[in-house]
Amino acid sequence: MANPPTLIFLALGLTLLGVAAWMVVVRRARFARWTRTPGVVVGHRVRRTVRNGRQRHFYHPQVRYQVAGRERVLESQLSRSQPRREVGTPVAVLYDPTAPEEACLDELLEKYFLVLFASAMGLVFTATALWLSAQPD
Repeated sequence: MANPPTLIFLALGLTLLGVAAWMVVVRRARFARWTRTPGVVVGHRVRRTVRNGRQRHFYHPQVRYQVAGRERVLESQLSRSQPRREVGTPVAVLYDPTAPEEACLDELLEKYFLVLFASAMGLVFTATALWLSAQPD
């Protein structure tokens, strides 16, 4: 029988992989109902942090898009240490037609970041459990 740490890592890993798979199904169904529209980068919200006395900047793109003649602005939840796109760059936006303020950039990382993160963590925990189980007692 495997030792408790191995079983804990395996349980965590498989649970995270299961959650990631469920999230893919839910997100795909959700985005299948959403509508794609053109948008344009209108700016970046800059978030500043200080770590170990060093200041860092994170850039969240702000994108303008229109739905039914009404202008809206989407601020990406994901940030980068440098702006990825210049102001004026066209981008594709996905929005919920029943709640147009609910939107995201039509990009893999924007739509599936949490899925990818949960999958990566699940793989790490599962691989750790397999490695632990292969160690001599």
